[in-house]
Amino acid sequence: MLETMSRAAMLLGLLLTAQSLPGTAVSYAGEAGKLLDRHCVTCHGEALQQSGLRLDRREDALRGGRSGPAIRPGDASASELVRRLEGREGVLRMPPGAPLLPAEIAVFRRWIDDGAPWRPPSEAAGPAPGHWSLRPNRRPPVPATRDKDWVRNPVDSFVLARLEREGLRPSPEAPRHALARRAHLDIVGLPPEPGSAASEAGHEEMVDLLLDSPHFGERWAAPWLDQVRYADSDGYEKDSVRPHAWRYRHWVIEALNRDMPF
Repeated sequence: MLETMSRAAMLLGLLLTAQSLPGTAVSYAGEAGKLLDRHCVTCHGEALQQSGLRLDRREDALRGGRSGPAIRPGDASASELVRRLEGREGVLRMPPGAPLLPAEIAVFRRWIDDGAPWRPPSEAAGPAPGHWSLRPNRRPPVPATRDKDWVRNPVDSFVLARLEREGLRPSPEAPRHALARRAHLDIVGLPPEPGSAASEAGHEEMVDLLLDSPHFGERWAAPWLDQVRYADSDGYEKDSVRPHAWRYRHWVIEALNRDMPF
């Protein structure tokens, strides 16, 4: 109850501010953008564009989806976005579930009537970048550090630069037996056996030996098989056995041990 009253009071304040200050536009970065982020971009954003509609970029919102342009700058009443938010003319009201409050819709109306400004001109940018996995890799500049002796490779420079910025020092280097135990648990999922060749070798040689171990595939097949919900039986009600399921488990283990590409 209190949460609902607080939300209504906040929105009423936004509405009164937007309506009472002449010449003050509702900005995308402010009220309208927050409402779009909260209620719309989950289904109409970068990851998902239901009905072909994307609302996190101005050019896409103006182009619209299967129902045509979503926003007509300067004319909120003719904008499909407002029509959907209000559920006018028998269309399915959006978003699904609880409808927006009148104050929230009024924010959208004022924003569109003001021309649907997306961001101040000083903040204008080029087209939004695509998904991170499609962007080209770029090698960032290696930061300088005060302590030159601690750094052994470029990655160390990034770690140490942040620690120095926070006024912290790196932890002391782990002893040999601790490094060996960590490598064993990470790579093969088993602690080193006392006196094993792997634990007596140099660190890089030990890692190579562990990667060549058949236990490597067994260790790293486990999270993959968990993701695909592998089981030797149905695991529900009658719990019937799956007599040939092991073939897939062995195939995954062998694929990892052979370093098969994804």
